[in-house]
Amino acid sequence: MSGYRDINIKDHFPQSASGFALVLILWVVALLSILVLQFAGDMRLEARVCKNHLDDTRAYYLARAGCELSLAKLLSRLRFESQQHPTEETQATFDMWDIQGNWNTFELGGGTVAVKIVPESGKIDVNYAPPELLRQAVRNSGLDEDTVNIITDSILDWKDSGNLRRASGANDDYYLSLPQPYRAKHALLDSVEELILVRGVTEEILFGSEGNCAWNEMAGPDGKAQGALPREQGKLRYGLAQVFTVYNSRSRGQININYAPLPVLMSLEGVTPDQAQRIVDQRKIRDFKTPGDLSSLGMQHIYDRNQRILAFGKGADNVFTIDVHAWYDKKGVCRKIRLVANVNLTDKKKPAIVLKWTDFVG
Repeated sequence: MSGYRDINIKDHFPQSASGFALVLILWVVALLSILVLQFAGDMRLEARVCKNHLDDTRAYYLARAGCELSLAKLLSRLRFESQQHPTEETQATFDMWDIQGNWNTFELGGGTVAVKIVPESGKIDVNYAPPELLRQAVRNSGLDEDTVNIITDSILDWKDSGNLRRASGANDDYYLSLPQPYRAKHALLDSVEELILVRGVTEEILFGSEGNCAWNEMAGPDGKAQGALPREQGKLRYGLAQVFTVYNSRSRGQININYAPLPVLMSLEGVTPDQAQRIVDQRKIRDFKTPGDLSSLGMQHIYDRNQRILAFGKGADNVFTIDVHAWYDKKGVCRKIRLVANVNLTDKKKPAIVLKWTDFVG
């Protein structure tokens, strides 16, 4: 007679087998957990990359808008100044759109834009400056004397049509011996950036802290006036691109005292740091229209020693460098644009022509 009998699962699956299955299941769960965590991490990374790309794009077009607005405001200011003196109402706008090389900051499109406008006539034209003016400008940047002599003599050799070499300079024989050889130009420079090819000039020496975003420059802990030179010796105080230009439209590169930044003023013969600061403070009140304005401040000697390279008043200052920095978050992306514009108020169709446009990320 047939009947049923109890079946013990342990008879078919020994204890060791069931333990192995449990371990296998745990490993599968662990592997899936790792995959899920990796996938989640990848998604977070992708999200951050997309956000950074979005922030970068938004900041860039915010900077583009800042360029257009700055150029329009600059044209408005120059037109108004050419017709009449500023009123109290327009002075606030003039202060906002300062053209003395200070940062002007404003909110735009949900972000922040910082603008700095510098007339090129206030800088030292590297193509026409006397050798000692070049040397003093390089010296003031904080470099040691050997490097100062190498850079100054090499700039002069680079421009000279001949192939003679100054004591600390360089010519074709030096440049042809480099790992990537080239020849000296033996002609005027087309841009300040060309100085990177000259012996002794490095990116740091040329650009200094220009790579910093505007909020770093505006939030200095020492509270110094913008453009002031630090007192530390042996440290780079500014990049040469901040004081040199090839766009000075004044005759033979004369320096307009109304726009010259502190480092340029201090490069003039016989000018002390205190006198340079007094000139900057005075021109905030009233422009220097004649050499007599210097004499009234007890600084006639500055004109006497530098009269061949100093210019006064306004009217021939029509090339401007505009730096625009834009960001939505100080911890995020800062986009920077630099443009050089030639302004001609008499041309109603093209009152401003962009001579150079540079975008870069910082």
